[in-house]
Amino acid sequence: MRPTAAIRTAARTTLAEPALWPIALAGFLVRGGIVLMLLSLVPFPSAVGLANLVGPTAVTAAGPTSATIVEIFVLTAIGIAVLIAAIVIGAALEVELVGGLLPGSLAGRRASRRVIAIRRVIAIRLVSLVPVAILIAAAAPSIGATVYRELLTPSDIAVSLVERVARGSVGQLVAIAAAWLAAETLGGVAVRIALADDARTLRSLGLAVAWVVRNPARTLAALGLGAAGILAALIPSLVALAGAMAGLRDLVESGAAAPFVALAIVLLVAVWSIGLVLLGIAATWRSCLWTAAVAGGLRDGAERAVA
Repeated sequence: MRPTAAIRTAARTTLAEPALWPIALAGFLVRGGIVLMLLSLVPFPSAVGLANLVGPTAVTAAGPTSATIVEIFVLTAIGIAVLIAAIVIGAALEVELVGGLLPGSLAGRRASRRVIAIRRVIAIRLVSLVPVAILIAAAAPSIGATVYRELLTPSDIAVSLVERVARGSVGQLVAIAAAWLAAETLGGVAVRIALADDARTLRSLGLAVAWVVRNPARTLAALGLGAAGILAALIPSLVALAGAMAGLRDLVESGAAAPFVALAIVLLVAVWSIGLVLLGIAATWRSCLWTAAVAGGLRDGAERAVA
């Protein structure tokens, strides 16, 4: 299957299977997409806001107080629990989505095999994220030092704390983003190989690396077109959400009449809903594109081996 054929197949499948849209949307949101959707609604915290949130007595000359340590521990535990839940739910949704695109796959069989498929997808995603975790751990001290420096002596008070930290840690953030993109690519290919060929975790990852090496054009095309589809739906949605939220905020702050405020709320909900639908279509398109590309690459490889 050539890249152009994969594109046509993905487009036809996306339009012909609207039942896949909510599954793809849920998978996109649970794996971090919800954070992107909230960017236009929740402002970045300022240094003063963070100080008020933490409290003036959280840190003393002797270091963090016992209450602060307990709060950090609880928040860390909650964060880990949320991350684990997101990985498990995301794996189940991915099995459901890819299984719907590959009816003969491991995901399309009886319930016990579906559970095996979900476990395998979880393992693939966790193993593929190990390099990202190592990079984050290595970059954490430097980024933490930048945060500390910007809190004590801000380099530009007209810019938010998040933006200043991002400017001061560009190299580390770019490296983490590149590693995450590579992990997502290899993980996505490995998941489809595992579900299509009933391959185990490490074998699926090894075959995924070999697939990417043998098919650089397919990989770049699927990666670029899939990202373009997501961005084409995400950017207009974020802009429209930001505008609707700003209008609602202005009406509330100016003491506008209740009917106008209610109308602004309805508009905000409508914009949010339309954005979710567009993202569901884009996420389905991306998954169909990757599935068609990987399936075509595997078939071409098998044909070359037979020849």
